[in-house]
Amino acid sequence: MHPEIPLTLCEVEVYSTWEHPQNTFPQQPLTYNYSSSSSTWSRDLILVHNQPKTWFEGQTYCREKYADLATISNVKDMNKVIDFINQDVSNLWIGLYEDGVIWRWSLSDKRYYADGEDKFRNWDSGEPDTKRGIQHCAGMQRTGEWKDLDCGLLNFFLCFDDRDGASENKILVETPMKWADAQHYCRQNHKDLLSVRNLAENQEFQSMVPAGKLAWIGLFGDSWKWSDASDSLFRYWGQGQLDNLGEGPNCAYANGRTWSVRSCNTKSMFLCYYFKRRYLVRISTDFDMSDPVIQQQLIKQLEAGMKSKGNSDVKIQWRMSGRSEK
Repeated sequence: MHPEIPLTLCEVEVYSTWEHPQNTFPQQPLTYNYSSSSSTWSRDLILVHNQPKTWFEGQTYCREKYADLATISNVKDMNKVIDFINQDVSNLWIGLYEDGVIWRWSLSDKRYYADGEDKFRNWDSGEPDTKRGIQHCAGMQRTGEWKDLDCGLLNFFLCFDDRDGASENKILVETPMKWADAQHYCRQNHKDLLSVRNLAENQEFQSMVPAGKLAWIGLFGDSWKWSDASDSLFRYWGQGQLDNLGEGPNCAYANGRTWSVRSCNTKSMFLCYYFKRRYLVRISTDFDMSDPVIQQQLIKQLEAGMKSKGNSDVKIQWRMSGRSEK
């Protein structure tokens, strides 16, 4: 028995460094101190390839077993999807599906809008036209009316900046960009794409738009939505995929290196995502950590500690910061 470690009737743990094998007393477990620690959450993807399901069945399965069907937010995510397709399957469901168009502002902070201001619209006659198969984004004309446009068009755009020290509050950028690229630019360099909260603001901003031009504002509507309600506008459609959509319901799937659309009732493999937590812990100990026996012993102790806190799926890796450090 170890005097400081309670054991069950049929469980024995033995600790030894072999420094003093003649010692008649059990040696203590490795001792170490945590000097700093931090943790980060990340998402990872998992392929369900042995149970083909409809999009809705896959959604239910992912929500029960993991988090949800996969949301693809950037090129890095898409490269992971391509790796799955290259290795195992020819196509698979992702978490994107077609629904009715809902308009909202890029700046989602509700504190910026008084009651009803996030609902202000100043559409031109016949707008929005809710054309199927495109991403819908709003552009302001010199006359002040708004157009419902394909987000992939290149236009000037209006940013705003209410941060301390900002030299200007409203900025016209005369470099034509797609709406999503304009959004990224405004968020990186200012605050966001411009929100228009009332008629007085609309009249103020329209004078900034050059004659004969359009300028993106922060309003967008998308008939394609992610299963987990993510607001990601990242899309990777293959050419012509949205030209002839069926009556629906329509869902997106990864097909080779791009996305395609088909009936959600088709059975296919699918991608789920789950949350992964990574801990970074700095420890110090008086033992020689270059000894592989000591390393394995410490790994086992750390794994046991994590499992005792309910973390059963644990993988521990480390690197030494230098022989001069303990």
